Amino acid sequence: MPFWKLLGNRKKKIGAVAIDMGAAFQKAVRDNIPQAVMVFDHFHVIKLMNDRLDQLRRRVYPNATPEQKEAIKFGKWLIPKNPENLNSLRHESEMPDRMMKLNTPLTKGYILKESQKLVWQQDSLAEGKACLDDWIAQANSSMVGELMMMMARTLTRFSEGILNYFRRPITTACLEGLNTNTKIKAMIRRSYGFRNMGNFMRLILAIKEFNPVRLLAAG
Repeated sequence: MPFWKLLGNRKKKIGAVAIDMGAAFQKAVRDNIPQAVMVFDHFHVIKLMNDRLDQLRRRVYPNATPEQKEAIKFGKWLIPKNPENLNSLRHESEMPDRMMKLNTPLTKGYILKESQKLVWQQDSLAEGKACLDDWIAQANSSMVGELMMMMARTLTRFSEGILNYFRRPITTACLEGLNTNTKIKAMIRRSYGFRNMGNFMRLILAIKEFNPVRLLAAG
C-alpha cells in the first residue's frame, strides 16, 4: 500500500501503534510492522460499549412502562455522554438518577458502561488486568442480556491489546482530533466525486494536517 511505502525504513522504528479492533487493522500491522505492539484504542472500545448499550435500549423499550419509556427514549442522547458533560439546563444531569430509580436492564447496562472506564484509570498493568477481569465477570453475571455478555466476550478476546495500553500508553486521539474526515467530505462535495482513485489519495495527502509520518511521531 502507498502508506507503508511512504514510511519506508521508518517502519522498523515503530515500537507500538494504537488501532481499532478491526481485523483489517490488525492484519495491516502484522504484515507491515510485526515488531510493533498493538494497543487497542480505548475510545473505540468505549464506543463499541455505547453501541451495545444503545442496542439494549431499543430492545427493552417496547416492554417498558410509560414512565420507563420516557427515560429509555432519552437514553439515546444520554448513553454516549460522560456524566460530567451532561447539560443541566436541558435537565440531562437528572436522567442518570431517574434511570437508577427505574431499575431497568438499561440501568444496569449504564452502570457497566461507566465502570468499564475504570480499567484505563488504573496505575499498573496488574491493576488494569484485575479491573478488566472484574468487569468481564460483572457483565457475564449482570443478567442484563446477551448484548452485555457479547461485550464481555469481546473484551476477553481482545484483552491483551486493551491491556497493552499500560505498556505503551498511546491512543488515536491525535488523529481523531484533526477533523480530517470533515475536510475529506468537504473536498468530495466540492469536486463532485472522483473517477481516479490515485488523484483522490493525492488530494487527501495534500491536506495540511494529514501527515502520516508526523502522526506516528506524535503518537
